[in-house]
Amino acid sequence: LVLNLMQRAEVSKRTALLKADDTVRLVKEKYQRWEDEQAILFEEAQLREMARQEEIRRIQEELFEAQREAALEMDRQELEMQRQQELARQRRQEAIQWGRHLVVPTPGQPLQFP
Repeated sequence: LVLNLMQRAEVSKRTALLKADDTVRLVKEKYQRWEDEQAILFEEAQLREMARQEEIRRIQEELFEAQREAALEMDRQELEMQRQQELARQRRQEAIQWGRHLVVPTPGQPLQFP
């Protein structure tokens, strides 16, 4: 009878140890999954930050390019305006000069130009 009780106790003890081992293994697996999930979340956050930084860099490059193009356009317009002003000045000079060789001074009066 005592031997029978000891054998049952040994079986119960082994069963309890197996269940305890299973419980410890499950808890370890749970912690490992949490660590893995944290690592994945951290990596995803890093990727989002890298994408955000890349977007900022791209926008800055576009802005810089737009500013450069605007400056070039302003320079082009300024040169065009100077060219137009020079053409207008030349036309005025030509208009003033046109016909001067045909002007005959009136005798006794000095020749006056505006």
